Amino acid sequence: GVTGSGKTELYINISKQILKEDKQVLIMVPEINLIPQTLDRFRKYLGFEPMQYHSNLTPIQKYRVWKECSSHNKLIIVGTRSSIFLPFNNLSLIVVDEEHDSSYKQNESFRYNARDIGILRAKHFKCPVILGSATPSFETIHNISSNKYKEYRLTKRFHKSKSPLITIIDCSIDQPIEGITRTLQNKMSDVLKRKKKIILMLHGGKLTEFHRQNKRYVESVLIKANLILSYFHEKIKIIFKKGNYQNKFHCFLLNLLK
Repeated sequence: GVTGSGKTELYINISKQILKEDKQVLIMVPEINLIPQTLDRFRKYLGFEPMQYHSNLTPIQKYRVWKECSSHNKLIIVGTRSSIFLPFNNLSLIVVDEEHDSSYKQNESFRYNARDIGILRAKHFKCPVILGSATPSFETIHNISSNKYKEYRLTKRFHKSKSPLITIIDCSIDQPIEGITRTLQNKMSDVLKRKKKIILMLHGGKLTEFHRQNKRYVESVLIKANLILSYFHEKIKIIFKKGNYQNKFHCFLLNLLK
């Protein structure tokens, strides 16, 4: 389904039907920071908060989740890739949200793909698996074309919300000057004149190169917002500019890459 098409609402409605049968549901998300918003959505529609499972829980909290899963109690678990190994007793649905995301793969020590383990566990429990994504993985597309998987498409956005306007710039025509095209520069200037904010997303080390090549432009135009957020690996550098004073704060992102 397209972004914003209501995939989460679909998961919730199916989970509601399964809970009526006193069975268990596993909802997997690729990153820990997606769990709070998922819990909020389930709480809003179901009236209670599902249990959560991820690496930030204490051993006692993890034990409680394991104990509940091993019982025959009805429940919903929202967790990251490690939740696929919970000792479910009555599992009736597995949802792998954003199934294309590489965060489901563990490439250290014990290597596995939580999405694929989920498909195996669903076979054991004889329950369905929902692989949700706006951009399915190549493996999923192949399994659909070979009739191993059944495809359902959500082609319209939920609540009739509008899709964002996307502009593709041909750099062979609008050639970048020191890393930035004239079209982008004009658009950024227009946005700043309207007192709005801008996020520039650049791949990897290109951020450092962009800042080096456009230092004068960045400091003369972008710093007018008085705040720069620069992402370098696992660190955010926040620079506040007030007159001739500079205060630098370094915030390390915990569990960002999990």
